[in-house]
Amino acid sequence: MRGPLYSATDLTDDRALGFEIVRTTDFDQIGPAAVAERIRTRTGDAAVYVAVDIDVLDPANAPATGTPEAGGLLSLMA
Repeated sequence: MRGPLYSATDLTDDRALGFEIVRTTDFDQIGPAAVAERIRTRTGDAAVYVAVDIDVLDPANAPATGTPEAGGLLSLMA
């Protein structure tokens, strides 16, 4: 999640509703393979929908993005 939080309880509420939040810093600290393993551990063999907000990408990878994140996810993993 990159963007503003609208309430001090946003992330707490998301977790209470069952969402697993993977932050860009998780990719930086544990790497993409470990993040993928977290997803596999949680979902098992079930079908899963993973959403990646386009704004997390560096403008070099998404030049038409309205609110690009300089040095975004792909730059961190390079």
